[in-house]
Amino acid sequence: MHTRHHKFKFLYFFQTLVVAAIILLCVPTARAATLTLVPSTSTVALGNIFSVRVLTNTTGDAINNVEATIQFPTDLLEVVSVSKASSIFTLWVEEPSFSNSTGRIVFNGGAANPGFNGSNGMIASVTFRAKKVGTASIIFADGAVRKNDGMGTDVLTSRNSTVVNIGAPKAVEVPAPTPAPSEVANTGVPARPTIISQSHPDQSAWYPVDTATFSWKVPSGVTSVQAILNKSATGAPTITYDPSVTQKTLTDLSDGAYYFHLRYKNAGGWSETAHYKVNIDTTAPLAFDPFVREKEAHNILTIDATDAMSGIGQYSIGIDGMEEFKLDPAELRNGGDVLPELALGAHEVHVRAFDKAGNYTDANTRFYNAIPPRETTPVIAEPASYLENSLAVQVTFALFWLIMLIALFTILLFILYYGWHKFFSLKAKLNKELEITRDEAHKAMVLFKEELSDQLVELEKIKEDRVLNKKEEKIFQGLQKNVDDIDAFLEKKLKKMM
Repeated sequence: MHTRHHKFKFLYFFQTLVVAAIILLCVPTARAATLTLVPSTSTVALGNIFSVRVLTNTTGDAINNVEATIQFPTDLLEVVSVSKASSIFTLWVEEPSFSNSTGRIVFNGGAANPGFNGSNGMIASVTFRAKKVGTASIIFADGAVRKNDGMGTDVLTSRNSTVVNIGAPKAVEVPAPTPAPSEVANTGVPARPTIISQSHPDQSAWYPVDTATFSWKVPSGVTSVQAILNKSATGAPTITYDPSVTQKTLTDLSDGAYYFHLRYKNAGGWSETAHYKVNIDTTAPLAFDPFVREKEAHNILTIDATDAMSGIGQYSIGIDGMEEFKLDPAELRNGGDVLPELALGAHEVHVRAFDKAGNYTDANTRFYNAIPPRETTPVIAEPASYLENSLAVQVTFALFWLIMLIALFTILLFILYYGWHKFFSLKAKLNKELEITRDEAHKAMVLFKEELSDQLVELEKIKEDRVLNKKEEKIFQGLQKNVDDIDAFLEKKLKKMM
């Protein structure tokens, strides 16, 4: 009973260690995916249009499906269009659609095997118009990000919304057409139009907005307006409108440079054509892998980010969670930048590459700093965030070795338990066999005694009839002694058993 009690205690202890090891081994491999509306905050004027992008970050897991419902306030906003241009998905269970009456945007998209794995996956772009002054929250009412594991496991853990601050409209006066010198001589022809764009106010800048709005002021006497948007810098408009048309909005434009062409007509003929350029880039920079190398007692960060449309405009760099600093691509020497002095040990660098339209892609790299700080240079005290991150790195390594030790200890305990169990099983088996052998020997001795006693009885009968000769008397005495010895032996063993 005592042995069984210890056996159960050992099994309980062993099972507890195994469960703890499994939990510790599973924790570091947890994955998570996010859905994010970008930008997280923005400020627009009443009546203006703006775009919000829907992005996913898979944090290392390949996914093959995302579905979501986005909610927006219908009293403050209305959807102009939903675009799936540059989307990571090509298969759609439910095409992106919207309802301005219910304030909902829905989609359900998928990707063929091997799916998508990245930190800045573009799903769709939504263009809104601001209807009323106020603060509008655009949120994910529902959503799922499914892992490409054959089971459709939902790995979504975070849904990040956006807030839009809608202010009073700024007075935008469309300038009156200014006649060109040739037009002054021919006063019958309208002056060349002046075009403005509320969505793309700077013709030299890039915007992550795929909806363009153009406005103009029609002078008196104009009977027709012609306009067109294309990619020709000197194209002529061909679509004719009524002179009451003073604004044009074009949606779902793909990335690239466009030109809006406009001219007026009156009784004297057509005016010169005005041209307005808009630059659209809604696609983030390509994925990249920064790395750190040691050169001349410095840690050199090399960044090879590229953007196919507007180009890289700026980098944001953070080390070990400390405050990030900005870096212009022109400041990189041979693609690298010297990092500040750091403490010896492991470090992590976060790089965010922005294109000239404001789209960005994140990347991280880890490295070990073996360069001690120079004595002549005072080392600035590291902020708490850095210490916390350094501690996190140390804890991670300590946890790894702890898990390895627990695993080895668990294996050793299993071997000991197995040997212990086999030893006691064998011992119990031997004891049982010995007990059986003892019982059988006892029975044999009893039978042998009975056989000798029978022979003594026979000799006693013969002795009563006649006198035994010397040989017979010797046999009789020997038998008597054997019986007495057996009695003494059995009595002694019986006392030991009791």
